[in-house]
Amino acid sequence: MLILLCVAACQQLAAQATVNPTELLRKAKTATERIEAYKTIFRFYEYSHPDSAKMYLQKGMNEFTESRNQIGIGSMTILDAYMDADQGRRAKAKEKHIRALEIFTKENYQNGIANAHSGIGIQEVKSGNFTVATKHFLKALQIFESTGNRDGVVNIYQKLGAVNETSNNLTKALEYYFLAIKEITKSPVKGTNEAWIFNNIGIVYGKMEKLDTALYYFQIALDSCTTPAFTNLRLLTLNNLGILYGKMGEDAKALAFFDEAISITVNKELPENQAHLTFNRASVVNKTDPVEGLKLLKGSLLQVQKLGLKMMEIDIYETIIDAYDRLRQYDSSYEYLKKVRSLEDSLNTTVKSQEMAELESQYEIEKARIKYAQIEAKLKNDKLVTELTISLAVILAVLLIIVANGYMRKKKLNLALQQQEEQLRKSNEIKDRLFSVIGHDLRGPLRQIPPSLELLEHNIMTREETKFLLSSLTAQTRASIDTLDKLLVWGTKQMQGNQKNETRVHVKEQAAETLELLTASAKAKKIELKDNLPNGTCVMTDPSHFDFILRNLLSNAIKFTHADGTVELNADTETQPGFVVFSVTDSGIGIPQEEMEKLFEPFNSASRGTANEKGSGIGLMLCKEYTELNGGKIWATSKKGEGSSFYFSLKSCTEV
Repeated sequence: MLILLCVAACQQLAAQATVNPTELLRKAKTATERIEAYKTIFRFYEYSHPDSAKMYLQKGMNEFTESRNQIGIGSMTILDAYMDADQGRRAKAKEKHIRALEIFTKENYQNGIANAHSGIGIQEVKSGNFTVATKHFLKALQIFESTGNRDGVVNIYQKLGAVNETSNNLTKALEYYFLAIKEITKSPVKGTNEAWIFNNIGIVYGKMEKLDTALYYFQIALDSCTTPAFTNLRLLTLNNLGILYGKMGEDAKALAFFDEAISITVNKELPENQAHLTFNRASVVNKTDPVEGLKLLKGSLLQVQKLGLKMMEIDIYETIIDAYDRLRQYDSSYEYLKKVRSLEDSLNTTVKSQEMAELESQYEIEKARIKYAQIEAKLKNDKLVTELTISLAVILAVLLIIVANGYMRKKKLNLALQQQEEQLRKSNEIKDRLFSVIGHDLRGPLRQIPPSLELLEHNIMTREETKFLLSSLTAQTRASIDTLDKLLVWGTKQMQGNQKNETRVHVKEQAAETLELLTASAKAKKIELKDNLPNGTCVMTDPSHFDFILRNLLSNAIKFTHADGTVELNADTETQPGFVVFSVTDSGIGIPQEEMEKLFEPFNSASRGTANEKGSGIGLMLCKEYTELNGGKIWATSKKGEGSSFYFSLKSCTEV
């Protein structure tokens, strides 16, 4: 697949013969001129001499900080973000773009605001958030068009082309690229060279399988890469020529182009570009030598995981799966297939569910408002008909009655509408909670079933292994169905009001099913799950609430504990008279102190587990609600790197 190594490539300056920093700064007198001078120096050195670029960037930042020039500080912050992005520090790059956006917004500096939106969009593309990236790019385009900034307009056209290309909307990508070419053709645009666009057009034609046309545009771009200012374009073009020749079956030429590009990334310390190139080179080798290809692919995977390039990580996993399949090593292929699905789910499922829920909520509210408008219009019409039929002698008295009656009916309708909207809001909130909890408690167990069935379909296991796997699937399915039944009961209670059905609960027996359900998850991560509950312990509580609290705390403990760790369940009847204090203790990664204060807050964002498990983010909030509803309390202690302990108390049977 032809890809862009870096969407940020769209912002490079045209090649310059040379730059004399001392002379450039000497001639720059005004604050605006000095900002532009530092930008020019930075871009000249950015790829040819990164250390020099960093030195002048710091010099500019010091100067503008001393003079309290906020626009200068914001401009240097954006350049610093570009350097972080070049060297693979995407989180820092995004943070600095956001900081620059805040500065420019406060100063009402429109071009700066647009540049900051553009930079944020670049990092969102690299994270696979194409919709978010497009929103930032379109915001930047709107500002550049309103200020008449042709350089900015062309720059954003290229980025919109790139994001559409990355998401396979190829016709739209070409439309944006040719809009950029058309704008440049009118008259030269500062900071933009057609070579960048020709390279990107070549990428799109390559994806369309029009290889000869793609080769034509790539060659035009490569012929322009003759100065250090075009280092990044040369990397892009060498990479794309390598991919293209690989698709054409000319592997020797493809590897030669990749090797030349990789040597540049090593010399210039560009880890993200190096990761892309290493993967593409490994993909070519994998076609003819899957053993050597696997070795190169796994090295590339480590680079990509370190840089946090999630979309590329999926591409590498799929190529590794292909290599193992061709080597008939189906067990290894299956393991990587599970990793692909887990990563895809984490990128897509939660976001799509939230978007659908929000759209449905907006639709229902709008429908209610339209209905109210229709009722109000009918009331006005009724009032007119009544007035025309009343005799002149009593018209004033009747009019007063109608007005008073209309006012009261309208007031009642307004109140009814408010109540309807509030009920709708609560219903949607309950629905969202229910869906999130179902995903939190059932998605993990059920997601293991399809890969296991696929493994059975390959028919590569012994009879004993097959029997064991079928037995595990049966137990897992039954336990999941039981969990689903309990969640549906919980959802029904939520719709009817958060009530409790308090009764005597024998802890040891009640917890057995929950522990059985979670045993498979613990074993999968080689975690020892210890049940230290004393026999005969009894509490007064709602059994479904007790199950929910216990299941969530144990699930979280398993999630945040590394392989070969331990999770223990204990109960203390002595510390708090009249209460049983339960504890779930793990040897996991612990919780940072700054997160402890908001641990049980509503809809607190969920962290990822040690095996990249994804939670719903509301489990602890609901645990707190249920504990307090049953007259108890919940709290936690933790030390980062050593583990956590979660405690909750419930009333003892002897005190009721």
